[in-house]
Amino acid sequence: MKTKLFFALAFAIYTATAFGQAHTETFETEAPSSQNFTDNGVSFSIISHLSIFEIVDFAGWGWNGTAPDNRFIDNLANAQANASFSITAPVKFAVSQFWLLPTYQFGDDGLPASVTFTGKLNGATVFTETKNTGFFADQSSNNGFTLIDMTDLNGNDHSKKLIDAFQVTLAGAYNAVALDAFSWFDEAAVLPVTFGALDAHIKNNALVVNWETETETNNSHFNIEASHDGINFTTIGTTTSKAINGVSHGKISYSWTSATGLPFLTIPLLGLLFLPVRPRRKATAFGLLIVFCLANFVTGCSKSSADIEKSAAYFIRIGQVDKDGTTAYSKTVRVQKD
Repeated sequence: MKTKLFFALAFAIYTATAFGQAHTETFETEAPSSQNFTDNGVSFSIISHLSIFEIVDFAGWGWNGTAPDNRFIDNLANAQANASFSITAPVKFAVSQFWLLPTYQFGDDGLPASVTFTGKLNGATVFTETKNTGFFADQSSNNGFTLIDMTDLNGNDHSKKLIDAFQVTLAGAYNAVALDAFSWFDEAAVLPVTFGALDAHIKNNALVVNWETETETNNSHFNIEASHDGINFTTIGTTTSKAINGVSHGKISYSWTSATGLPFLTIPLLGLLFLPVRPRRKATAFGLLIVFCLANFVTGCSKSSADIEKSAAYFIRIGQVDKDGTTAYSKTVRVQKD
């Protein structure tokens, strides 16, 4: 058991190092009976769905990882079947690991029982996993608490998935649960790519976008996105990650250029070519694009310098696409004219 625990902790430490430092709330400095706690400047709320969950103070009853270890989230004073609560925050976060102690109703430890963990973002389910085995059967180790590692829960890694609510729900014979040493990542720590410099400019009537990444993790490719208003964006190009297997810990430079001589005002229509439409409609869109390009090219020759400056009021951002399809975005920059 100690060997397994050592490797679990070692892997958790590796994960924290690879994806940024995890923050851990031990609850020792939080007020007893509180349904709120603050960690690393973020205010979390404990939302009781069924039963009453709060921070309790029982000397020495925690997961025994700190000294003293007296405080944790619990509903023992109001235990009931199907008890459920959520940890929520006003910002996005990801759950790294925590220690959990589910207990049985009336001591019926021979009956089926399970705990379901659900991550939600803006009310939509991001992930859900149910665990019905592997909990410590007695309090001889870590006061009965079990380490729940979100990097390998039922063989799935949920430790990088951004959520704003993490729900714990009991089922079967379980009627009470304690949660301690809650480790979490902030949004910046779990982004698959750390962006560096980004600029976009018009050169020789073509759009040139340059950007850098400081680190990449599990990266698949980048979408170059353009917008007239900085709000509604259209994908106008794609570039594959240069990182080996999508992972890099050093600076990488990227550059993307639109077709030479293509007027920049055609960017909105370029997006039509990437839409999943029927071939006939795509051909029609392409024809309109050609006509628009020719008209814009002709009229562009007579533009004043003021008109050209005004036509450069466009915005660019880079959409980074993870190998699992998750997308994160760079900052948005305004296109400059050389």
